[in-house]
Amino acid sequence: MMATTSQTQIIFPQSSSEQGYAFEYLLLRYFQQVRGSTIEHFSTYKHGKDKKWYQIDGLLVNDKRQLLEAKFYQKPVGCREIDPDERLQAAIAFDCDELLLVSLNGFKDDVRSWASSVSLPVRFVEWNEIREDVLESFEGTFTVLLDQVLLEETIATSFSHSKSKLSFSNQLVASSIAGFPEFSVYSDSIELWLRRLRRLADWQEQLTNGQFHYQNTLETVRLLPDKDSYLSLEEAWRIEDAFSGYAARTYGAVRETAQALRNLGGSAVLKAVVQEIHLSFQQDRRPDKRTGDSGVRDSLNALAFMALVQRPVQRGDGYTLTPLGWAYVRGDEPDDQIFRERLTEWLPFRYFRLAIEEYQVPLDKKSIIEWFQTQYAPYEPYARCLFNANKVDGLINWYKQLGF
Repeated sequence: MMATTSQTQIIFPQSSSEQGYAFEYLLLRYFQQVRGSTIEHFSTYKHGKDKKWYQIDGLLVNDKRQLLEAKFYQKPVGCREIDPDERLQAAIAFDCDELLLVSLNGFKDDVRSWASSVSLPVRFVEWNEIREDVLESFEGTFTVLLDQVLLEETIATSFSHSKSKLSFSNQLVASSIAGFPEFSVYSDSIELWLRRLRRLADWQEQLTNGQFHYQNTLETVRLLPDKDSYLSLEEAWRIEDAFSGYAARTYGAVRETAQALRNLGGSAVLKAVVQEIHLSFQQDRRPDKRTGDSGVRDSLNALAFMALVQRPVQRGDGYTLTPLGWAYVRGDEPDDQIFRERLTEWLPFRYFRLAIEEYQVPLDKKSIIEWFQTQYAPYEPYARCLFNANKVDGLINWYKQLGF
């Protein structure tokens, strides 16, 4: 039976993409804390026994090994949303006994029909089937990791760690999701830091506890915090935040996008940049690759990560070259050295180079991904390793193309 009111509130992010991740965390924690399952993997990219990379929402172990696929949609989901054949391959690649499909709003007949035709068991779970169990098992305000928090005007306190407190400039105001009053919706950034709240005190302890080391290269002493990986908790969070939204693009594509924006006067909406790139191919009599909106948007975002472009502030605004961006495109060709210098300062690339050049991680995708996953492991699920196959491909290409 559907609950209409509840004393339980679950803090949720606002954007649809982040809501999907949040739902995965919530389900994994529920199956762990209420159903007694072990979480072998939270959401991650993992190399299967078939040598392919898979994005998985989670891997649970109880009396069976289950691959989780979670969908936070406002309507029933089917084969188009789930891509069940790919999920089945992933389940087999990780030796799972069952594919566990969980949906906020149910399933279409096509995916249920598909499930009846495959050899691996498929379990369907709708949120309403476990909703009462969740709400009755917890009372109060919780993050999607099912950590209880106390929200008092402008102060958030973790019940699990009384020293973990977070102050806000203004009193927090939540919105809701129609039909699901148990979800208290905040901006993505606020939800993220409330989810991290329990570990804030650990960040503080790392900053004040450790060993002093004299560094010959700098002729100074610095405090190396006590930590279980090469990354501190703060570094793991800062890298995660800086890497969010990045998608691989070749450096050549990024250069062409910057030139197109310059040709348009330094500010233009996405469609105009796409058209300008296609026009430049025609004028130069080069084969037109017909780069689409998504690819050009990724190139513009890459320029934004380097502080060469300002993203639109609101719908209808264009992408705009920054003063440094104008310096980058001032000549007949973009100044690669400016991009290289900015890239050197960008946290994900800085730590990528550190892994390669200081810790001798081989310059191959599998080794790099697994190294960073190992560094993030002590902080999961409070920090999320974003070094996946696509992003690492992009970093490797830039590393080679820009002569590091």
